[in-house]
Amino acid sequence: MGHGDRHVSDPGAACAEILQSLPPLQDIGGPFWGKTQNHLYRAFPLPNGDVNIGTYFYRYADAMLDQNFSPLTTLEKSIVMKLVSVLADNGNLVRQIDAARVKRIDDYGSLEFDFNEAAPYVNVSGPLVTGQQEDIDTTAIAGPYINFILIIKAGLITELDIYKDDGTRAVATYNPEKLFLSLGLSPDD
Repeated sequence: MGHGDRHVSDPGAACAEILQSLPPLQDIGGPFWGKTQNHLYRAFPLPNGDVNIGTYFYRYADAMLDQNFSPLTTLEKSIVMKLVSVLADNGNLVRQIDAARVKRIDDYGSLEFDFNEAAPYVNVSGPLVTGQQEDIDTTAIAGPYINFILIIKAGLITELDIYKDDGTRAVATYNPEKLFLSLGLSPDD
């Protein structure tokens, strides 16, 4: 419900009384650049005596308050550690992984990362490392492969993107030891 979605025609009704009678409003809008939007009801008296009721954005809350963020599982951590293992001076990335809380964002198991505090790796943004794993239907010439792409923004891990080349469901169990690794961004970029 946005501004102007509901009118109450009662010249004697006070805005405060109307607001007290409304059920509590849940936070809406979902994650937005790592934040959750919080909203309140607002009532606005109109010249004709009606009261216009709508929602009012009042702040972004930290995504860490989102119940969907949790520590990395053993498998998730193993995959990300395998990806950063090919990078020189990866200490800050390892510390980011140790401190990370993640949220699963699709059926492949792609993850959104969040940190309370983290030191950047280097000041680059984009795909840092790619890992590929064969699935049960993978052929050497045509694939399709399962892809694991570690994405950073300003040196912080923001996402582990997992997908299969042809968009079908991955059947094989993810195994960090079976990943073929290649570098994406250069620290000099």
